[in-house]
Amino acid sequence: MVTAEDGTFFSGHATPEAAAAAPVYVAGHGHLPQLPRLGAELMVAGPGVRAGATVGEVSMLALAPTAARLLGVDLPGAEAPALLEALAGAG
Repeated sequence: MVTAEDGTFFSGHATPEAAAAAPVYVAGHGHLPQLPRLGAELMVAGPGVRAGATVGEVSMLALAPTAARLLGVDLPGAEAPALLEALAGAG
């Protein structure tokens, strides 16, 4: 796999000219998740969320089941469990 240097990325669907002409160019998609510099923060707040909870590093696969739990929706096909330690009244 080829990776780009810091501050750049590869994209097969946009050139600088196309991006400049587009009304909105949001982002490229795809990265190597094992690279720490490509990590992201997760903050959750609102009804059903435990105030001050810290969950540490989480998998993106846990986001959908966590959102489903907050919405009161079953998600039996989820590939990861909900982040129960972040939810008020759970686990």
